[in-house]
Amino acid sequence: RKAGMARFGAVARARPDGVRRRLTLENDEHQFGAQDVLQMARQAGLPVVFDALHDAVHPSPDFPRRGDLLQACFATWGPADGPPDTHFSTQDAAKQAGAHGWGIDATEFARFAADTGLTAVDCMLEAKGKERALLQLRQDLATPSPTTQERSAVS
Repeated sequence: RKAGMARFGAVARARPDGVRRRLTLENDEHQFGAQDVLQMARQAGLPVVFDALHDAVHPSPDFPRRGDLLQACFATWGPADGPPDTHFSTQDAAKQAGAHGWGIDATEFARFAADTGLTAVDCMLEAKGKERALLQLRQDLATPSPTTQERSAVS
């Protein structure tokens, strides 16, 4: 595994610039967590796409705070790469770990967005409901939760 990670870095570095500009690495839910992918990205000089669901299934123990992990992934993106890319999805409770749900849980997404800090990112939503899931998420985010309403009434 470690030898394969090292080989990947060497092979990726040897690719022509036109190929390298089109490559990114993404953490997965089975074997290569975000900290593994960060190591390979440093060796290969490639940006890391952070996938939140994959990280939930296969977390990176060296990064107990997701915000710190996100910042490490974002640091792999240079000006020529554009804004960092992220993937967000909600687990389908009826399926195996890592399976995308129909929609996006607004509370989970709001926490994820807060963890990105002030960094402008591109976020791909991965949901079985496609555009309808996005429209529902937008509606859910625009509607204050009961907890938010209760806090406003108390203030």
